[in-house]
Amino acid sequence: MKRACDRCINRKVRCDGSLPCVRCSSRPGLSCTYLTPTRKRGPKFSRLRHLRVPFQDRPTQCTEKDERSRLVECHDVRTSTLQIKEHDSRIPLVVLETIIEAYETRMFPVWPVIGSESLLQQLRKPGDCIDAYVVATALSAATMAQLHLPPMRYQSQMFASEDIERECRRVRATSEYREQPDLRGVLTSFFLHVYHAKVDNQNSALLYIQEAIALARLLHLDEDEDERSCENGSCDELANGKIIYLLLWVTERGYAIQYGLPISLHHTVSLSSIKLSTSGTCIQGLINLASLFVTFDSSSIPQFSRYKEFPVSKDQLVGLEKIFANTPAPLKHLSVAQQADFLATKNWMQTLLWQQAMSRGFLSSSSECEFMTFRYPARVARESLMRIRLFSTGDLIPLGRDQLVKLFEVANTLADVLLCNTQLAKHSSGQLGPQDFLHGLYQFISPMLELDGACDSMLRQKTAEVLVRTPTRFWQLESGTMSDNEWMTGTKLLNQ
Repeated sequence: MKRACDRCINRKVRCDGSLPCVRCSSRPGLSCTYLTPTRKRGPKFSRLRHLRVPFQDRPTQCTEKDERSRLVECHDVRTSTLQIKEHDSRIPLVVLETIIEAYETRMFPVWPVIGSESLLQQLRKPGDCIDAYVVATALSAATMAQLHLPPMRYQSQMFASEDIERECRRVRATSEYREQPDLRGVLTSFFLHVYHAKVDNQNSALLYIQEAIALARLLHLDEDEDERSCENGSCDELANGKIIYLLLWVTERGYAIQYGLPISLHHTVSLSSIKLSTSGTCIQGLINLASLFVTFDSSSIPQFSRYKEFPVSKDQLVGLEKIFANTPAPLKHLSVAQQADFLATKNWMQTLLWQQAMSRGFLSSSSECEFMTFRYPARVARESLMRIRLFSTGDLIPLGRDQLVKLFEVANTLADVLLCNTQLAKHSSGQLGPQDFLHGLYQFISPMLELDGACDSMLRQKTAEVLVRTPTRFWQLESGTMSDNEWMTGTKLLNQ
């Protein structure tokens, strides 16, 4: 009898039962296992005993009183069982406190929308605050997934990110968050989007970000009026509605571009009103990031998928690239995560613009504009490498899979260009070339690619092919003009 593998069971998709199965083998790097014990099918109790009772021995009548007492007894059993289940599934406060403290330390610059101390005070109050508990569990699930935190142990129980996300959905289903929307409901949908985007559930991630946007529209967060949303459930631990709406706007645009999806927020946000009404370093970092997407919007390019054709001229692309090239580096007083996010997003957008120019046949090897040549991806990769080498891989972990996809796009585009045009890899001795930039980018993001087997396998294979095809600089050195010490020195330099 066929059975499904562990991964297909968790994702609730059909499995062909082979080893490895078709779904796991289509994604290199994933292990196909059958460790989950097989559950017994059918009812949990036997009906044979009841069926074997002779007809004449069965009760012929059931009075209304007996039926009522039986129903009350059944209701009491179900209620007590439900209460035990809810009690067992509730996430302990100490677990939520640990994760929320990690959010405050590492994730707040990326999502500056919830004050952890105020949220914890709500959770510590006597009585159940369902809304605070739901948004806290959604925030905890997203934080654990984003930071790759291991399961939390409390007494004899283990709580992983998927357990907390499941508990969030269970409790949220008992509330009227759609009929009575508030800012907590908006953020709960946003954090559920982050969680599902991190675990690569694209359909669920898309539905949750659209749900967050729909709730924000019901609160009129998309209108340029005073913060009307604060009347609908204002909370001390939450940022104002404009900041929350800006975060949704940036998140949807980035997700739509990466996966070729349509957008629902077609109009451009007004950053001037947000700058006047807000302050704080983390808020400024979010505004700087949003300004890159506003620049894209000003060109009328994003209707908003790179996989769809839209009317754009060569001069528009050149002008837009100049704006990005002249964009100053982020301020140093911003957090490391915000600086890395801004720089990676800028280089990623420059790469997307070049892809648009190439797909429309605008490129020429004799063009005086470097943006319109095949050398441009190497320039973007060099700039990206020079910037990100100031950060560690751990600095990019809070940015999640989005930043990995952006840096992968920069490196993968350069790899494709070098494989199609090997002449670009030729350079004089002692100089770094495009293949060195590709190799450096791959080495930087390879630790993060371990969780994405398909991307890792693709970029590893392309990088290896580029390095094999590229002439080595060793044979370009003139041995007759160098001493043994100089040869050894040169060899050490090449090995660095």
